Amino acid sequence: MNHFAPLNLAYFLCAAVNGVLGWRIRFAPAGSRKSGKFWLGVSLVLLILGVIRMLKVQLVIGDFGRREAMEAGIYEDRRDLQLGVILIMAALCVLGIGMMRSRIGSRSLTKWIASSGLVCLTFLTAARALSYHYLDALFGAVVVGPLTVGGVVDGSIIVVLSGQAVWLLGKHTSYIRNTSNQVRVQPSNSGF
Repeated sequence: MNHFAPLNLAYFLCAAVNGVLGWRIRFAPAGSRKSGKFWLGVSLVLLILGVIRMLKVQLVIGDFGRREAMEAGIYEDRRDLQLGVILIMAALCVLGIGMMRSRIGSRSLTKWIASSGLVCLTFLTAARALSYHYLDALFGAVVVGPLTVGGVVDGSIIVVLSGQAVWLLGKHTSYIRNTSNQVRVQPSNSGF
């Protein structure tokens, strides 16, 4: 059995929880369509990242890049290029997280956390696809038993995203219960 199987399952479970959250918010009587779409989007990105992990697309991309570098004659000098691309990606991630913080963070901390988590998971997926030797060694370093540094980082982000979605589901469910018990005033049909 693949030792990443529990982590793949965690991606899909996290996608499911965020999908249920998005669905509940979007189609609730007092729901927000825009907020529901956001959480459904989070679910879709997690589902795509889970499929990429499960099908090991990173390895396919890494093998393709290795073959192309050999054919182009730059295979021996690839480390500098890989490092440059990883540093640019990391800078873009930090910039993106900062921009998201200024754009949506002040209104919704939970959305900023979810967006930041997705950016980090996407960066980790892309960094693995680049197959930079030193980063591969770091991600593959064993923490304890079958747990690796990469698995712990991925798993930690997934736990935060799942826990946050479960918390929001509980909060949203109690809000629906409280508002459904109140008397609702029907708008008049006076022609305005």
